[in-house]
Amino acid sequence: MAGPAVASQVPGSAVSKKRKEPVHTKQMNPTWNGLYTADTAFQAETSRHAGAKSTAALAVKREVTVYLFMKDNVEAEIHALQGSDEQDSDIPLWPSLSTTQLLKALGYPEILSIAYYNISEWVWKFIKLSHVFSVTNHETVLIKVQGVTNCHQIDDVITHALPQGTKTSFHLFGDLQVNRKVVKQQLTSHPLLLPGLEKPIKIEPGTDDTNSHQKKRQQVGLGSKQAPIILEHSLSPHGPSSTVNKSTITRTSSYQPSLSAPSSSGASSTDSLPSVSELIEHAQKKPVWPNGQYTINVVLGMEKMQTYTGLSQSERFEKVFGCKYVQQTFSDARQRWCMAPECLCNKLISAGSTPDGLWDVLRQKIKLKRAVKQKHSNSTSDSVISISDDDDDPCPALSASKKRKGRVVKVESDGIDELSLSE
Repeated sequence: MAGPAVASQVPGSAVSKKRKEPVHTKQMNPTWNGLYTADTAFQAETSRHAGAKSTAALAVKREVTVYLFMKDNVEAEIHALQGSDEQDSDIPLWPSLSTTQLLKALGYPEILSIAYYNISEWVWKFIKLSHVFSVTNHETVLIKVQGVTNCHQIDDVITHALPQGTKTSFHLFGDLQVNRKVVKQQLTSHPLLLPGLEKPIKIEPGTDDTNSHQKKRQQVGLGSKQAPIILEHSLSPHGPSSTVNKSTITRTSSYQPSLSAPSSSGASSTDSLPSVSELIEHAQKKPVWPNGQYTINVVLGMEKMQTYTGLSQSERFEKVFGCKYVQQTFSDARQRWCMAPECLCNKLISAGSTPDGLWDVLRQKIKLKRAVKQKHSNSTSDSVISISDDDDDPCPALSASKKRKGRVVKVESDGIDELSLSE
């Protein structure tokens, strides 16, 4: 009978020997430790370079150029300031720039008063040390120390400071008070003469533009209708080659008092001086031909009209002058030129395209004749009395034998024209 089984003894088995616990490495191998340290240092250096690059890029975007005028007629000091988020930056609180921080960045903390130039308004403004103003990227800031009146080449500096694409030609004074004084002297010495005004308007210094002084003007007869004007073409003083056939044109006078308003009472009216804005608005209005034109251009245009054959007078006028044709206005212009003496014509032609050669000069010196309608009680027909501007000047349409001192009276009655002289 077999006995109990006995376990066989196998050398090196787990039963006979105890297993050892694994040993964990508590210290890195020197080789791996060196690589890890180098990689950590590289990551830190990369982060530092990235931060410096970001700061530099931000500083480029927050760049301001400052021109500082320290003395009269001396070139300005040019400083380039850069802003960042650091406290030691030139502009730490971008885009706000305080006067104290600005002077500290420029290296002049001892300056107590400066003036800042506003490019949009073109004026110097004195600011306090506590003043804070906003700046933009690549902006140019102009400042000067108190007491500096003549900034060196200020016009060129401002032109350079203007945004690109801005084309402006101007001249500025270093001191605003000097600028105002010079402008006031110019307004006093040179009165304004605008198109359509019979007399120049003088602006007195030290007065308000609108409600300072009031002038009493002579009452214009607005109750009665404006009388028609009779124009009579006459021989031109330049010779028989430029004669015009005699014709009589009757029209309603277009004369109106300039810059005046009628009063409701019908008595004397008082009008205040027009403001500067009204004068500028009045000057910007395009004058009616030939007002505002040069005499030489008007005369050459009339001669050029004769070269266009096969066209009507209105078509020739619009082709030469480029504006709407008005028969009465064209007749008035031709009549004024025919009535002008030879010396005046030569003077206007020689003046050319200058203020002395404007047609307004001829219009002011050569007045057209005014006609007054009168009704006779014993007749149903109307009579037209033509009165010349100057009683001493004879009517150009009359011959030399009929030139007497008096008024030329032309009566139109029952289709019969009668011409006589009234003493």
